[in-house]
Amino acid sequence: MSIRIIKGNIFKVKLANGVIRYFQFVGKDKSELNSDVIAIFKKHYSEELTSPEMVLNDTIECFMTI
Repeated sequence: MSIRIIKGNIFKVKLANGVIRYFQFVGKDKSELNSDVIAIFKKHYSEELTSPEMVLNDTIECFMTI
């Protein structure tokens, strides 16, 4: 089964210390590095959020190419 990632998808990562972080796929950079671009949200959570709107209301800490 293949997973199709589209612009706007939100992902969570649970770190080793139990903190949960979220990031969003924002698109593909075809002009510079020909790579995917994600936005990493600033807040650290102790439990999973149930609403994507709560994540989207957070401040973006940085953008990264992967």
